Amino acid sequence: MSHNESSAREQAEKISSGESEPHHIGKKTNKVLIQEYFSLINVKRMFRNKKWQNKWNEVTTDLRKLPASERSSIIESALKMKNKGRS
Repeated sequence: MSHNESSAREQAEKISSGESEPHHIGKKTNKVLIQEYFSLINVKRMFRNKKWQNKWNEVTTDLRKLPASERSSIIESALKMKNKGRS
């Protein structure tokens, strides 16, 4: 049974018991996507490994599913957070 076929409760129980890898259950909110994108772009290049690349692919896939204006807004918000940390 895939992640999509089992209920959220079943998925949560499998994650808690260690039977399944941790993953997001349900649709991510824009706030979650902003934070994930910010976290990823804030990682220095020398620390970007396979795990980082997998997460990057997941987040960018989620972003591509959104309308262009919403996607742009999320990316812009994350970049503002990054630039705010530099000042």
